[in-house]
Amino acid sequence: MLSPYDKIYRKVILYRIAKKQKEMLQIGAEYGLTDTRTVRSSQELDKLITKYQEIDYIKSAQQH
Repeated sequence: MLSPYDKIYRKVILYRIAKKQKEMLQIGAEYGLTDTRTVRSSQELDKLITKYQEIDYIKSAQQH
């Protein structure tokens, strides 16, 4: 079971993921998908998604 802190952290990560997705799409539309700014934004998004998956993995591991 996630602690209240973990639940808040999870919501914050989801918010940051949504914000980064929007930012990445805007950068990609303006500069192109292969531009370094778009790639950098995509990599930052990947890191956020990985953090979220780690939290989800910990949650599922604690339930078993």
